[in-house]
Amino acid sequence: MDISRRAQAVKPFLVMDIMEEANRMAAGGRDVIHLEVGEPDFDTPPCIREAILKAVDCGQTHYTHSMGIPELREAIAEHYRRTYGVAVDPGQVIVTAGSSPALLMAFACLADGGGEIVMTDPYYACYPNFARCLDIVPRLIPTGSDDQFQLNPDKVQAALKPSTRALLINSPANPTGICLDQEHMESLSRLGIPIISDEIYHGLVYEGISHTILEYTDQAIVINAREQNFAHNVFKGGIQYVRCTVLHVVPTNYIINITAVKLINNGFFYVQHGFNVFFMLFSKYFNRLGEPEY
Repeated sequence: MDISRRAQAVKPFLVMDIMEEANRMAAGGRDVIHLEVGEPDFDTPPCIREAILKAVDCGQTHYTHSMGIPELREAIAEHYRRTYGVAVDPGQVIVTAGSSPALLMAFACLADGGGEIVMTDPYYACYPNFARCLDIVPRLIPTGSDDQFQLNPDKVQAALKPSTRALLINSPANPTGICLDQEHMESLSRLGIPIISDEIYHGLVYEGISHTILEYTDQAIVINAREQNFAHNVFKGGIQYVRCTVLHVVPTNYIINITAVKLINNGFFYVQHGFNVFFMLFSKYFNRLGEPEY
């Protein structure tokens, strides 16, 4: 069987290889501290599990509206209004089976083969793979400690070409953890190119405030998701806020849709409440490794 050129261009997602090796070591009796995949080390909280089971018992197991159930899209729009003060029409919200499909669709809608999408370096490892899978060129803009890993609008401007189709930003960023400040976000929004804003880590900020790109421009596709904040990575659910392009997505599971409505309406961000748990866990680990006690 011949493998396509595009598939060969996709590099392995090494974090999964590391996780699988760590799991193998743990199964063999080793005491392993997991610092590879982005998920809490505690189980999905009881209220989420109960809501999922209740949805199953109530027969909410069928296909949904192709954009996600209206109640969920309305709750998401209200969440952005309440949290960031921006108006999002529920008709501009699309629910997907995780943020990765949302990113793939955003790339596919904005760029043809040979087009370029500008993104930071360092970057979330999957971003260039998403681009290469679609024959899109990832144009990397280096960031570093000299500029506090903030994406410099002047560097982006200098990298723009006729083939540039979009700018991808990620704030808070993986892997640096840096939040773009208001000045940089506003300047980037004035460059005159569509912006794909990956906001999946909103809610995991413990100093300062996260800002959505929708505060500065409506020429944007915003990607967000629930699994990081609600500690249920296995129940994937991505969200797209589309201001400039209409996307069509495959149906998503009704159970996850209806559970998410309750979580968002109640302002439920479990991982924020779990921060103290993480602090105690890491304190314990540092103490075991001989670091100063907190």
